[in-house]
Amino acid sequence: DTFSYNLDANEQYVMVANGIVSNSGYTPNKPFELDVKSMTRKTSNQSGNTDILINHGATDASVVDITEATAGSLVDNLPYGEFDGYVELLTDNYELTVLDSSGTDTVGRYEAALAENNLEDSAIVVVASGFVDPSKNNDGAEFGLYAALASGGDLIELPEITSSIAEKLEQTSIKVFPNPSSNRINIQWDASQLNDLSLQIINQKGQVVRKEEQLKSSPATYDIQNLKDGIYFIQLKQDGAPLNIQQLIKQ
Repeated sequence: DTFSYNLDANEQYVMVANGIVSNSGYTPNKPFELDVKSMTRKTSNQSGNTDILINHGATDASVVDITEATAGSLVDNLPYGEFDGYVELLTDNYELTVLDSSGTDTVGRYEAALAENNLEDSAIVVVASGFVDPSKNNDGAEFGLYAALASGGDLIELPEITSSIAEKLEQTSIKVFPNPSSNRINIQWDASQLNDLSLQIINQKGQVVRKEEQLKSSPATYDIQNLKDGIYFIQLKQDGAPLNIQQLIKQ
């Protein structure tokens, strides 16, 4: 096939190839096409952030949602073949959860190690590709998330989280109390299920207002007297990997 585009010489674009070349063996059979996004960038809008442009190229997933424990909903009902707007995140290590069209069934969980890969002040593209059901698609590659860096090079596959961390979250609860609070909070968890936990507090702008601190034992007491009144998010990590988010009201 031949595709023709009129591109502005002074503009920056991202182009992603999606779809199926074969005429059989794939359900649904989405024709090959090139998705083009204008007004893209190579650096983040704000220093200390990483900006992520997401493209949905998995043919057998009609729409997808992507959520993150700290930032909440990143992508909502993104159709196949479309780009979403830039997501601007504080450069850190995140866990991305991809949900199907129902918004409740998990397609997969993936590690986005922005800090570990030194992506501060960068803008990247993340492409959803592969097949949710390879058995109906010629046993093709399984669904995954892939990152393209502004510096070029091969796509980087985001590691799928298949460890017991996600399973542990389903089996154990983490409690923060009292909430709301004016001076101190207690954080309680099942130490037989989770260990080596650390905590940081993030405001509604996504800024870290309390750097990561180790929680030695359950329950742990944490002083919040110096925080301004408002809504915050407590991010818990296990061995440095994002694990859980709890909303906190300081009053």
